[in-house]
Amino acid sequence: FGGTIVDDLDIVYMISKEIISSHGVTPPSREQFNEDFSSDWMETYRKRGIGRDEAELTRLFQERFFRPEFSGNVRAYDGARDVLTSLDKTHNLAINTSYRMNELDLLFRIIGVEKGLFDVIVTEDVVANRKPSPDGVLLVSERLNVAPHNCLMIGDTASDIQCGKRAGSRTMAVSWGTNNIDDLILLKPDYVAHSWSELYDHIKGMD
Repeated sequence: FGGTIVDDLDIVYMISKEIISSHGVTPPSREQFNEDFSSDWMETYRKRGIGRDEAELTRLFQERFFRPEFSGNVRAYDGARDVLTSLDKTHNLAINTSYRMNELDLLFRIIGVEKGLFDVIVTEDVVANRKPSPDGVLLVSERLNVAPHNCLMIGDTASDIQCGKRAGSRTMAVSWGTNNIDDLILLKPDYVAHSWSELYDHIKGMD
């Protein structure tokens, strides 16, 4: 969701930078943050010696996330709404995200994407292990009653691609999100998309 459907890169960095600074630790540059970013968001803090309870770090994140100056600074990527609406007519759509549901509900309202487009939504708090664990994709597969090899995991981070591969699904890396696309290509995703229109063409070509 984040970095693929919604451009949340600025707010995630600003919030993480503020939390890291509040612990007396020098925050990473934007470039370093993007390079290191994983769907296992705790890794961002562990790398900097911040070992506080995850529930407390989640509270600190949400305390900032729900402020208008942060959450209001997001948008859907160009083409995302139209492509999702078109694909909903022919495909099962699902979300496997590191967000929690209350955060997603706010983001859906802000970016104007209908939550009902998605047949299944798996948030990080309903799986035992975060990406790159395959747990999220396997749960989506189970709830859709679709074999993992008939699923396509689309994402903007290395952990997204690793998650899909470990689950046995096909994978697509997108170039407009957090991690450098050259690094994602090294993981050998099945497809690479540089725009939502290209993403759509890849999917239609699978039919």
